Parts: sequence; C-alpha cells; structure tokens
Amino acid sequence: MQDLLGYQKRRVTVTGAASGMGQAVARALVDLGAEVYAFDVKEVTVPVKQFIKTDLKNKDSVIAAARQTPEDLYGIFNCAGLPGPPFSNLDTALVNFAGHRLLTETLLPKIRSGAAIAFIASTAGLGWKKRLQSINELLATEDFDGACAWLEAHPRINDGYIFSKECIIVYTMARADEMGKKNIRINCLSPAPRKRR
Repeated sequence: MQDLLGYQKRRVTVTGAASGMGQAVARALVDLGAEVYAFDVKEVTVPVKQFIKTDLKNKDSVIAAARQTPEDLYGIFNCAGLPGPPFSNLDTALVNFAGHRLLTETLLPKIRSGAAIAFIASTAGLGWKKRLQSINELLATEDFDGACAWLEAHPRINDGYIFSKECIIVYTMARADEMGKKNIRINCLSPAPRKRR
C-alpha cells in the first residue's frame, strides 16, 4: 500500500483492534508502515507493534494501558464500541464514551504537535442537540469515576448506544478549539448502518 498519508514509522494507537472497524484501521495502519499499539479486551491478530489488553469500562485497565504506551504519538484512533444489548446501558456508555475520554485525556501528554485524534461515533448520535444539557452535565464530570456515577444516576437519559454516540460528537466539538491551539486535530466519524443485500 502506498503511504500517501505519511504513517511510515509513525506511532499510533487503535482501540477495538481485535475486530470490526478497529481491526480494519489497525490493518491499514500496519500496511502503511505505522508502529501500531493496539488496545482491546480480546487478542489482536493484526501484526501490530504491541497488543495491550485493555478494558475500557475499567479505569485501572485504561490507565495501565496509557502508561504502557510510548511517547511521540502521531495518532489516536478510538474505534472500540459496544452495540448496546446484550450489554447493559452503563457498560455501553462506559466503553463507548467514558473509557475513550479517559484514555484520550491520559495520552494527551504523549501526543506530538501535528498529531490527530479520531473517534467513531454514529449517525445514531446526530440528535445530540435534543439532549445537549444532559450531555454537557456528563462532560462536566472531572474523571472516569464521576462519569460512571453520573451515568448510574441518570438511567432514563443513558440509553446506552445512542447517548454514548451523542456524547462522543459533543466531546469532539468541545475539545476541538483547545486541541487546535496545540496543533492537534480531533474529529469524529458518524457511519450509518450498512444496508443488507
């Protein structure tokens, strides 16, 4: 694969690298010559530089993963996600949003100028404006424990998948200005469901 994007020998992280979109991203980055640090609860089959077993719904696991990640990161690809049922609303929101927020914020000191952060949200999160007040309350929590407590206290608002994707979109917008001042891009993608043939 021709490296038009400049990932040759660049250090990057990918969550959810064991399957789905995360696995596809990890494979593409390896093919481009990147030094990939892969996070997942399951074993990663892509030949990455290092697999770091990580449970995004567990604060200690996320912090330990960040500590094992080297300096000079060129990209953070937050691709892991739970679909909702059979997973609980709390676990879904912790993995999809709170765990990714903690990992990203913990890795920030290791990111180089000119780097990029990407999240996978969803078209399911496009209705975020209707719940902006609640989303901002969650974003105002200072840490993972605070986010977990807020989510547990608001079970009617936290419907798991949709709410977590709304939070990713708003978080990305909220952090864009500060990250831009540090010459770091932060974006989220909102894929739509694939049509079955």
